[in-house]
Amino acid sequence: MVAPLAPASSRPIFHPHMALSHVQYEVLERAIAHGHRIALTRHGGGTDLVVMPERIRVVTGREALDARHPSTGDHLTVFLDELDTVEPVPVR
Repeated sequence: MVAPLAPASSRPIFHPHMALSHVQYEVLERAIAHGHRIALTRHGGGTDLVVMPERIRVVTGREALDARHPSTGDHLTVFLDELDTVEPVPVR
């Protein structure tokens, strides 16, 4: 006998892309704590961004990074499941 599926509202949201590694989360958390910049690469187009991360939050079941552009101060929200890499930017 096959058990019925839980209602859609209670099932976890499936994302086809891998989550960040524990090393990448560590880089992200340290950058938030110390106000350092990080470099991000998104899936597909390979978009590179350098941002100043502010916090991680959950939006409709997905982890989102709230950050600021280091030159303009513009606010950015980037979903972590859309990222390929998270790397620290060396402090000068």
